[in-house]
Amino acid sequence: MKERVKLKDGSEVTLRFLTTEDTDKLYEFFLHNIKEEDLLLFKDNVRDYNLIRSWCENINLNRTVPIVAETPKGNIIGVGTLHLRNHGWARKVGKIRVSICAWCRGKGLGKAIVEKLVDIAKERRLIAIIAEVVSPQEVALSTLRKEGFEEQAVIENISRDHKGNPLHLHIFVKYLV
Repeated sequence: MKERVKLKDGSEVTLRFLTTEDTDKLYEFFLHNIKEEDLLLFKDNVRDYNLIRSWCENINLNRTVPIVAETPKGNIIGVGTLHLRNHGWARKVGKIRVSICAWCRGKGLGKAIVEKLVDIAKERRLIAIIAEVVSPQEVALSTLRKEGFEEQAVIENISRDHKGNPLHLHIFVKYLV
């Protein structure tokens, strides 16, 4: 899958599947394009080179479908994943995660990645997609709402940010059938 997407500022990116050759580029993305204060919002230490290498070397499209947004110069500026289960009630429900570089926010890149992940979920015949967003990610919250995700719950004061301010976990669902 390779798809060119034009952003609001007129620039173009290519959406494509993550490959085993992307380790260094993905590591550079997390190392240089994610603000220090945003690192707390990740579930994993994305600045651990060995973790990133493991992700790239162990791609299993039956468990996780990773896509990247790449500039014409070959730099990764956004990442999206669709997480799948092969058993039980969750086998028809996916979970998405999206990360974009700080300087790309508000340009439509997150929207493009979410739309591509929804398309992939529909191809996989999923019934629904779940997205979890920790406040204060207002652009992400707005993007999900605009893309038809419904906020199902908010768990208040789930954690604290780097300054000690409370964080709230927003749980969204998009029904595909």
